[in-house]
Amino acid sequence: MHELRKDPLLGRWVAVLNQSKSPSEYLLCPEANSEKDCLFCAGREMGLPQEIMSIPQQDPGVLPKKWWTRVIPNLSPIFRIEGDLGRKGEGMYDKMNSIGANEIIVESPYHDIRPEDIGLNQMARVLMTYRDRMADLEKDPRLRYTLIYKNSG
Repeated sequence: MHELRKDPLLGRWVAVLNQSKSPSEYLLCPEANSEKDCLFCAGREMGLPQEIMSIPQQDPGVLPKKWWTRVIPNLSPIFRIEGDLGRKGEGMYDKMNSIGANEIIVESPYHDIRPEDIGLNQMARVLMTYRDRMADLEKDPRLRYTLIYKNSG
């Protein structure tokens, strides 16, 4: 597991990875040029971890499942929700386990759609998904900070 260390000079917590990976090792589908190659597109759900939540397009009991947005765990997380903080002092460092959540929010079932082309209804669903995930994560007393960032491409 990765860990957090408190910088003794600045007092900030820093994530320290226990193994270094090259950028290409983090890519889920490095050459995804079409819908059939992308693990995040609709119909490819079986290749990913079980979803945390989704906004379904129809009754959740109908198969195959269709969705507007979905949330899955990151395949290479820096932070994990499982475990305890395990805070301890070691040498000049305060250390603790990297407890947190790394999630991927898939904003659309359509491959490579740009935010400006998503439409108002879909953008509202995306924002509801962010809101709902943040509200759920705020219930965990171990988590003190939420950061949303967006990858494109």
